[in-house]
Amino acid sequence: MAGEILRLRDTRQLSKTLARELSSLIYQRGMHAAHSGDFRLTAPIRQLEDEVGHQKQSGFPDIQVDPVQVQARIAGIADGIPLPSRESEVVEGQTNLLPSIAHALAGGVAPGWQFLRFEVWSIGDVMSYELFTVRDGEEDRSLPGIAIYEPLDVLKTACYAPESGTWLSLTMHITSSGKLDVDYNFDSRPELDIDVSTDDYELELRRFPRAIPSVPAWWQERIARGNA
Repeated sequence: MAGEILRLRDTRQLSKTLARELSSLIYQRGMHAAHSGDFRLTAPIRQLEDEVGHQKQSGFPDIQVDPVQVQARIAGIADGIPLPSRESEVVEGQTNLLPSIAHALAGGVAPGWQFLRFEVWSIGDVMSYELFTVRDGEEDRSLPGIAIYEPLDVLKTACYAPESGTWLSLTMHITSSGKLDVDYNFDSRPELDIDVSTDDYELELRRFPRAIPSVPAWWQERIARGNA
């Protein structure tokens, strides 16, 4: 599959637009494969991601030749990537992933804490997270290790719903007694130290399409403004 993509690129038959669509498709189905435990596809999906990745799309022409035939070829390539099953993933994602994420966070903190608050923002290729630990009435801030990234990515995909998209941020509350609560945000503006690019807002919508009424005004205005 990766070889066919490269051949289409090198013969200038695969445009940037189509490459981006394919990249989003690979991303979603890769998350499904990881979540469902079908690790046989891990290597080929990663190879495809490497060849059509967001950072490499400058290598593709702006317009492809013979778009009808190319679309058909891409459809054939996509047939080799596992399809997501959203209905079961939403339930399984929250049932299985949330406790394992909470366990990983708690396991990385020194004993003696009373409360943990984990805050995550995720838009396009940008993900930011912080862990706040309350111990003896005082709150400390820390950054969990990179290993937490993949289960968060899988959870984001598992929570996707066609009309409303998926969460842009979440806040996880954990008590030392084992209670776990999660608040999801689907449409509020991100409170980040960096300005998320227009490309990432567009990428978020390609990966997780949502109905127009579910795209808030601030989001539409941000895309219209561009990166200038």
